[in-house]
Amino acid sequence: WLLEMGVNPKILYDGNTIYQALKEEDVKSFAFIKASYAHSCYSRIVHDGSTIIPFISYSDMFTRLRKLIKKEKGPAYFYAYLDNLDGIGHLYGPHAVEYSAELSVLSYSIRREFLEKADRKVAKETLLLITSDHGQVNISPE
Repeated sequence: WLLEMGVNPKILYDGNTIYQALKEEDVKSFAFIKASYAHSCYSRIVHDGSTIIPFISYSDMFTRLRKLIKKEKGPAYFYAYLDNLDGIGHLYGPHAVEYSAELSVLSYSIRREFLEKADRKVAKETLLLITSDHGQVNISPE
């Protein structure tokens, strides 16, 4: 909607992306982003230089990621943004059963749809790095 309002989306981010730097080194990059905002102004700007791949669910994302890693030849960078656990942590808190349930679903999906089904040869040549932008801390509602 920024474009519709006549706003330059570069106000969100006006710099080079890691994907552009990788492209200069002939490294392909792919960004797995939730389908509901995969092609938003923000996503297009911060993932410029990558191939954006929209996904619907963890199972969809990990299955497609596994297949694409196997298919790609040469160096490649794969980024996946998973926001469900963070959203549930903000809504219910990090010690809520909802948070534990979501973490279990995510862990299961990583293990079952990615790690256990990964091609062994490809796995030996792949680095999996899982990060978080922050932790969760319970606070008093007062």
